[in-house]
Amino acid sequence: KADDTIAQEARNAALERTLQTPLLGEHQPDREQGTGYVGATPARATPRATPLSLAPPPTPLLHGSDLPDDATTSSMMPSLKQARRDVREGLAALPAPKFAYDVDVPDAVPEDAAPVEMELEPDARAVDEARAEALRQAELAKLARRSLAVQKDLPRPRNPPALVSGGDDPESLINAEAIRLVRRDAALHPLKGGTLTNDAPLPEFSDGELAKARSLIEEEASRAEPYDEAAFGQKWSELHDARTYFPTRNAIGPVDGASDSDLIAAYKASFEHTRAQMAKGAQRAARVEGRVAETLQPLVDEAESLKARTESAISRLDKAAVEAECYLRLYRTESRTLPARLAAAKARCRALDEREAELQREYADLLAARGSA
Repeated sequence: KADDTIAQEARNAALERTLQTPLLGEHQPDREQGTGYVGATPARATPRATPLSLAPPPTPLLHGSDLPDDATTSSMMPSLKQARRDVREGLAALPAPKFAYDVDVPDAVPEDAAPVEMELEPDARAVDEARAEALRQAELAKLARRSLAVQKDLPRPRNPPALVSGGDDPESLINAEAIRLVRRDAALHPLKGGTLTNDAPLPEFSDGELAKARSLIEEEASRAEPYDEAAFGQKWSELHDARTYFPTRNAIGPVDGASDSDLIAAYKASFEHTRAQMAKGAQRAARVEGRVAETLQPLVDEAESLKARTESAISRLDKAAVEAECYLRLYRTESRTLPARLAAAKARCRALDEREAELQREYADLLAARGSA
C-alpha cells in the first residue's frame, strides 16, 4: 500500500491538536511515518505521487531555455491550461477533512449530592500577618500587666527597701506586700543606676483575678472618707521634711536624732545632687536652645528680611505722605489765588485787544493819509 506522505502529515497534525497532556496519565498516540521525522534530523523523503509529480513534463513556458526560436504565446496556451487542469485534479484528489472531535465529559454529579467544600491552603502572607498580630496582642497584654507605677513612669526608689517581717496586723501586711511589689518592679524593670534584686518570684495571677482584686479595692476605697488633697499635701510635706538621705548610712532616716556630722554629710550630698541636677539641666537647656536656634534660624532670617522691607516701606510711606501734604498745600494755595490771577490775565488780554485795535486804526489812518498825499 503506497501511503500518501501529505495525508500522513495531515493526520499527524490532527493528532497533535488533540494531544492530551501527560499529567493526565494518558499515552501519546502513535504517529504515522510521514516525511520520516524519527530522529534528531529528518530522514530523506521517499518520492511519492503528488499533484505536481502527476503533472505532465515541464512545459516550454516554465523552462524558457527549451523554447524553440519560433515559439509564441498562443502556441503554448494549450499546454499551460492542461497543466493547470492537472494541478486542480491533483488537489481535488486529496482526502477531504474530517470535522470530528473527541470530548471527555466528566461523570454526572447527582443533584441531591451534598456540596463538597474544598479546604484551601491559607495564604502565606495572611498567616504571617495573623502571627504578627498575635505577637503584638501578646506584647500589649504583657505591657498592660505591669504595675501602674511602671506604666505611668512614676518616681520609684533606685535602691528598694529590704524585706521586713512585721506583725500580722493589716498595716504591716500591706507594707510588706508593697515592699515586695517595689522589689519586683526593680527586678523586672530596673532603673538606670539602681540596685538589682534577686528575690523569689511572686505568684502570677490571671487577668480575671486581677480585675476582681481591683474591683474589691475600688469598692473598699468608695467606703472610705473623702480624699482631702490639702491635708494630704501638708502631711506629705511634713514627712518629706522630717526625713532625708544619709550617705554615711546609705539609707533614708529621720532628721531628728541625727548627729551633726550625719546632717552635714546629708546636706552636702543634697547640695551636690542639686548642683549636679542643675548642671545637667543647664546642659540640656543649652542643647535644647541650640536645637531651637537651629530650627528657628530660617524664621529669624525671614523676620530680618521682613523687618528690612517693612522699614523701607515705612520710609517710602513717610516720604509719600510729606509729598502729598506739600501738593495738598500747593493745591489750596492755587485754589485761593487762581480767581484773582485769572481776572488779572483776562484784564491784560482785554487791554492788549484794545491796544491792538487802536494801533490798527492808527495804521489805517496813516495808510489813508499817505494815499491822499
